[in-house]
Amino acid sequence: MLSNKEDVIEECKRRYGMPELVVFSPGRANIIGEHTDYSGGYVLPFATSAGLYFAAKKRKDLLFEITSMDTRESEIFEIDSSGIPKTTGFTRYIRQALLQLQVSEIPFGISLLVKGDLPLGAGMSSSSALTCGFLALCNEFYNLRLNKKELVELAVKAEHGTGVIGGKMDQYTIFLVKKIKHCCWIVKL
Repeated sequence: MLSNKEDVIEECKRRYGMPELVVFSPGRANIIGEHTDYSGGYVLPFATSAGLYFAAKKRKDLLFEITSMDTRESEIFEIDSSGIPKTTGFTRYIRQALLQLQVSEIPFGISLLVKGDLPLGAGMSSSSALTCGFLALCNEFYNLRLNKKELVELAVKAEHGTGVIGGKMDQYTIFLVKKIKHCCWIVKL
């Protein structure tokens, strides 16, 4: 049986060719209760070994083809002069991340597969892992040179744009956790 990382890479190879980037974005757990970060309470979060893997390949057009291997959701959209179209399901986080990047001219689209072992809606920050992982991927692909704190701020705004009410604990944990093994990382293939 393939690991999530191997599985997402193999599926990317099958559909689009060898991925040019692989990103891991961890989930988050908090030892001292939930919903305390944005209400002035204490937090003690940590990144988990469970998370999301992204395998991506640049496209020759401006299309974004985003597929979740876990939920079997897929959406294709194009960014043009009219902006970024409304999206549904999990891709609304991708859309909001793109809106926050405010990249005036996207030189190419992305074919992206996502697979992981984070339970959805279970308090392990699957939406933050998705948003942060995608922003890390765009930062690398488009050579945006954003630092991790800037990426945190963009991720928070992107999630707020989807209607999520929260603080910055998840995003800081994902991008700035000290244990290198579980923080958001990128591999050039």
